[in-house]
Amino acid sequence: MNQDNIFFDYEGDNWFKRNQKSLLKTTEHDFILDMIRSYNIIPRAVLEIGASNGWRLNEIYEIYGSKCTAVEPSELAIKDGRERYPHIEFHRALASELPFDNNVKFDLVIMNFVFHWIGRDLLFKSIYESDRVISDKGFLMIGDFMPDSPCKVNYHHVKDEQMWTYKQDYAKIFACSNLYNLIGFMTGNHETKELVPFVDTNNRISVSLLRKNHDNYPEKKFDKSQ
Repeated sequence: MNQDNIFFDYEGDNWFKRNQKSLLKTTEHDFILDMIRSYNIIPRAVLEIGASNGWRLNEIYEIYGSKCTAVEPSELAIKDGRERYPHIEFHRALASELPFDNNVKFDLVIMNFVFHWIGRDLLFKSIYESDRVISDKGFLMIGDFMPDSPCKVNYHHVKDEQMWTYKQDYAKIFACSNLYNLIGFMTGNHETKELVPFVDTNNRISVSLLRKNHDNYPEKKFDKSQ
């Protein structure tokens, strides 16, 4: 079984049970919400992939009145979210298999601490799926670990399967495509949740704000003389 299915089958629920109480306090030091405010982004339709019980989407709904959609593998998190936040639309799915057709687009997609869980066999499929649902000129926000160089770390919460977390700067993959412009970037400390400039490689996290822009490829007329 690949590790994405492990999260879908049971570890997503286990993660939610371990972290449920702390989720109620996270709005006070959430880098994603801070960056949305700082750049005065007013989204109309927001998708969060790996949304847990939707607490962050609820904050966005309360502030901006956005249409909010959550994708999450944990049944327990979705059950809790539907009871707390009936105005959020929940879907149980993985990042590699988003349950939307090509006509459904969002002007803000959030993936906070999701990419490092994704198995390498499904990484590019997950990247494709996230790009597929972002409208042109829409925004993508990625939060994750940012060590000095890419690394993988054994995931110790699962004892009966070999699992890893893969830590790297995932925003670079989108920016290197030339279809996304890096608009904003901040780093902080994973343990203290402080926005600070100097953090050791194991505790450094980053949040990147990217904008999808197909106009980055201007049309060039064919020159018959060449």
